[in-house]
Amino acid sequence: MHTVISRDSSDEPTLPMTLDDADDETTFWRGLRVFEAAGITHPGQVRKNNEDAYRLTPELGFCAVADGLGGHAGGEVASSLAVGNVHRFLEDVATRRAKLLCSGHEGQIVMSPAFELSSLGDLLVAAVQYANRLINETAAENEHLDGMATTFAGLLVNQGRAAVVHAGDSRVYRIRGGKVERLTTDHSLRELYLKVYKDAARPEIADRNATIVTRTVGGRPRVQPDVTTFAVEPDDVFLLCTDGLWNLVSDDEMGFALAGTPTLEATLAKLLATAYNRGGHDNITAVLVRCR
Repeated sequence: MHTVISRDSSDEPTLPMTLDDADDETTFWRGLRVFEAAGITHPGQVRKNNEDAYRLTPELGFCAVADGLGGHAGGEVASSLAVGNVHRFLEDVATRRAKLLCSGHEGQIVMSPAFELSSLGDLLVAAVQYANRLINETAAENEHLDGMATTFAGLLVNQGRAAVVHAGDSRVYRIRGGKVERLTTDHSLRELYLKVYKDAARPEIADRNATIVTRTVGGRPRVQPDVTTFAVEPDDVFLLCTDGLWNLVSDDEMGFALAGTPTLEATLAKLLATAYNRGGHDNITAVLVRCR
């Protein structure tokens, strides 16, 4: 359950750790290729295990986050399989090794080694569908993983264009010119309730459905993630995060953290500290990307 608390953008959180001596529960990575990128994950204050996962592959222009469902073992496996196999699919495409039988198509589809601009979104969707199939196959072969699934949010950047794909309630934000804009709409009962009832929506009812997602990678034979493509501008920043972050950190605070810190790593550390010190009720994972 997520707890809604008051938020104050002037709060200066105390870091739960330093980057120099982060404990074994914290994973922090940085890459520098097509774009500048950094990622961070932590189990939070309440949960012992971390069912979140993220992947950064700057040389492919790819990054993603996932929040596993299905219990201790299943959630961890599902999120790891999702980000890992989407990466694997894209890597195979980029190196001319992709000859994958895609569900819903007859025969084999041979992907181009280059990411054509017109197909960025289709390519990322195909990668997510490939991961969906492998997650389901793994679950079918392992009884203790039955029903496992995961949310997913991914970004693919190539030659001045970007594609965003997501399923579930992991989010993608764009910060352009100091303005924070959410690019994804949660697949959740809360989002459906707010959409239907709008101004008449009651917060207590919305929060009651906060953790129920309506679309996942894995858990069902097919998945159709939402996808959007657009042009990127120099210095565009993208934040991908799981609900353990966005439930406790406001959009304004995301922008303030980015503007007030010198590096992507420092921004992520501040965002993590904010969520952690407000209860850290869930696993906390985030990726930041700055386009050149």
